[in-house]
Amino acid sequence: MYFLPFTIIFLILFSIFSSSHLHTIKELSLISAISAESMREKNCALEQAMQKKATADFRNAVPKTAQPVDVEDDKPEEDDLSDTYRSCKLDIVSFVADNDNTKNDSTKKLLHNLILALYGNKPFFETAKQNLSHLEEDIIEDLIKGAKELEKEKLFKSPKDLCNIEARDAPHKEVLFLMLQGNAPKKGIATAANYPSLLTFLSLSRTRHTIASLWLARPSLLLALFGNQATVDEVLKTRASIYDKLKRDTKVDPVTFEGELKTAFERSLASGIDHSFIDFRASRNDPGKYDRDM
Repeated sequence: MYFLPFTIIFLILFSIFSSSHLHTIKELSLISAISAESMREKNCALEQAMQKKATADFRNAVPKTAQPVDVEDDKPEEDDLSDTYRSCKLDIVSFVADNDNTKNDSTKKLLHNLILALYGNKPFFETAKQNLSHLEEDIIEDLIKGAKELEKEKLFKSPKDLCNIEARDAPHKEVLFLMLQGNAPKKGIATAANYPSLLTFLSLSRTRHTIASLWLARPSLLLALFGNQATVDEVLKTRASIYDKLKRDTKVDPVTFEGELKTAFERSLASGIDHSFIDFRASRNDPGKYDRDM
């Protein structure tokens, strides 16, 4: 009986203390939640600001300041059939020569196909294509316009000089920059994110009649020529077979295989490409050196 008042008092005090402590915990939890949310907002804002700055910095990059990654010298392969040069690349001299519209049309069509073969499935190109439905045509127009301006000033000596041209607007400039710059593999290990510079596929010859060589063209240029991967695989297989015969018998004239290559592949060329501008000759240059894009 004597302890009852003390017990009641103790319970009352304990209840008051517990209620106050619980309230304090709730306040601390609320403060912590607010602080965490504030921190997340600050981090998000900082990240957005960094992304905007990176985008702005990138968009300020002008193609004329870009240097393509690992662009090989623009010296074509010399074969043993004549005193002219042949190349593993697409020749674009017709862009600055107004005397052959048919050749120019074939060159434009082949370049159109090549751009799609190289970059059509790359994120930067797919994203731009959503808002620029004629992207590849626009890029080709900008390249031709820029090449003509360089030619007028006698500054068009090599496809690398295309780094000095201006595209029509910022979105096209970004795409052109990425195409000319390329994204070469690190330490020789290629991934799906890598792609070559367009410049590694272009040449500028003032004497050559043809615009591409079946014997030396790399896979993406072959895909641009035929538009069919099965045909590309067959070309690579046929080239290797013929080269093997040439290695085993040095007396065999490579000229004898031109008819075989024409018969096998001339009619398979993509629409809009005139076969008279494609070099079907074989040579003793190893085509296996060009069986990869990079």
